[in-house]
Amino acid sequence: MKYRIICLLTAAIMLVSALPVYASSSIVTDVLAGAGIMQGDEKGNLNLSSNVSRAEFAKMAVAASPYKDDVSSSASSLFSDVSYKHWSAPYVKIAARAGYVSGYTDGSFRPNNTITLQETVSVVLKLLGYTANDYTEPFPEGALSLYRKIGLDENISKKGADPMTRLDCANLFYNVLNAKTKNGTVYCQSLGYKLGSDGKISYTDLMSQSMNGPIVVTDTSWTSSIKNTNSSAVYKNNEISALDAISLYDVVYYSNTPAIIWAYSNRVSGTVDAISPSRTNPTSVTVAGRTYQIDISSEAAKQFSMYGNFKAGDAVTILLGKDDTVVYVVSADTASTAIYGIITSLGTTTLTNAAGYEYQQDCVTVAATDGQTYTYPIETSLEAGDLVSVSVTASGTSISKLTSETKPSGTVNSSATAIGKYALADDVQILDYNEDGICTVSPGRLSGVDFTTSMLKFAKYNTAGEISHLILNNVTGDMYSYGILTEINATYINAEGRRVTEYLSTTKSRDPAITPASLTYSYLAGGQSSKGMNSSKIFPVTTGPVALKTQGQTLSALSSLNYVGISKVGDGYVSGNSQTFKTGSNLQVYENRSGTYFLSSLEIVSDTDKYSLRGYYDKADDKGGRLRLIIATAK
Repeated sequence: MKYRIICLLTAAIMLVSALPVYASSSIVTDVLAGAGIMQGDEKGNLNLSSNVSRAEFAKMAVAASPYKDDVSSSASSLFSDVSYKHWSAPYVKIAARAGYVSGYTDGSFRPNNTITLQETVSVVLKLLGYTANDYTEPFPEGALSLYRKIGLDENISKKGADPMTRLDCANLFYNVLNAKTKNGTVYCQSLGYKLGSDGKISYTDLMSQSMNGPIVVTDTSWTSSIKNTNSSAVYKNNEISALDAISLYDVVYYSNTPAIIWAYSNRVSGTVDAISPSRTNPTSVTVAGRTYQIDISSEAAKQFSMYGNFKAGDAVTILLGKDDTVVYVVSADTASTAIYGIITSLGTTTLTNAAGYEYQQDCVTVAATDGQTYTYPIETSLEAGDLVSVSVTASGTSISKLTSETKPSGTVNSSATAIGKYALADDVQILDYNEDGICTVSPGRLSGVDFTTSMLKFAKYNTAGEISHLILNNVTGDMYSYGILTEINATYINAEGRRVTEYLSTTKSRDPAITPASLTYSYLAGGQSSKGMNSSKIFPVTTGPVALKTQGQTLSALSSLNYVGISKVGDGYVSGNSQTFKTGSNLQVYENRSGTYFLSSLEIVSDTDKYSLRGYYDKADDKGGRLRLIIATAK
């Protein structure tokens, strides 16, 4: 496990070697540099241990405000000690007129004074739309209380009158960008920035504004365009990494200011099913049943064109860039990559030959551990549900049934880097599977799970002896949705031969003698109501919290959850009946008001003196389960 957790990124231009920083400091400072909030000196150093003056903070605040593009090179003086010639005059003027900062009663601003935490908090709360009327106590206590309540204090240990360093200010503005404004929107969106899948400012989207490339690593010359190779922060597949981790046929992007290198090793091997719309002007290519857009500015556009060497029917490996577009292609023999997964179906597919004519071919569809589904034109005696590996060479595609190597056992450690004594590779791929569905799993999701060999279907190891691929045996339950079953109705034929529709009682829902003509279920999930979902069978459940799986308008799986009374709500966990459960972002919380359920949050109902809390879980945490749902009833 060479690069999974690195608290000090020695190659990063942003960090000072003697400075204590958090694991996320590089991303924090990169984001602020990309957004123009905090820039380095002429050598690129951010000097994160230095104190911040009031003038410097005013400039940061303006750069983090809707007025960031309104700064003029000329400015009048609003304060007696800020001359119109002073470098900070344009920023102080805008910040003062926007109401973010103010001077002293003697008419001065004191631009060189070190700014304190309570002063910075006053400014950033105004950026978020708060006023003194939103404080429950006088300043500064009220402002500091609100600052902590809305999470602006993450990674900041300073107290009210303490001086703020540049690292403190970096963390503060990063927290502000990701905080919700008074009206409930994420602040960075008001500045025109996009959110990533984690609900925070999109690092990739922000950095792409200064990103150059792609460069395909075919030899050592790939570094020639990059100014600060040895002092650049390095990310591979969006994880902190190192320069020597970049390998042959990786796709590289770079920024010289700030100095960052991004590398991607995403590649797909398979037969070229089709090139669209034609080889005269190729814009997309279908490989192994999946269609990928071609980066028209890359070498791949030429390689798949009439001037290139690759055509329909060729066995290839395509190299994908940061947005999963094709940037380069090589023959499958040059850089083939095997996939591991589960056969989901067998059938036929339509392919295009080199002359442009379509034809039918037997095929197999595989759900792979990388989370994608591929279709390979091949005949096989294997069946749906079989675990397989697929390899592609110039001579064709081969598929074989998996025989598991040593199945690991033991508890996944807190950093999710190992199962017992078995290390997980940095790029480990994990798939969870049962007859109802398939889902990919991150290593962190398995932290604390106590694995037995029966919980694993397959394990693959890399040359370093680390686990590179895992297929689980219905461990997490994350392939299901969770909600509250509110109603079960059936249309069935009664003793007189008449069709009768009625709500099914507990007895009828479990009565095997009933053969309904149709069944419908209504449920609430994520605060949204779904009514009249069809099913071909009666599930052994009653109304209440459930796990479910849908296929279109049909319920394919439905099961009840386990109940636990909750007596304590802690930071990231709840407990009751001598059991403790982690609480995560997917936990659904409802208030039951006279039999009607309203979507709520754990923060609102956490006072167990005011609310009676009932928790519902599929399995205990150490078995891979989670607390899925909480129903709160006011006492």
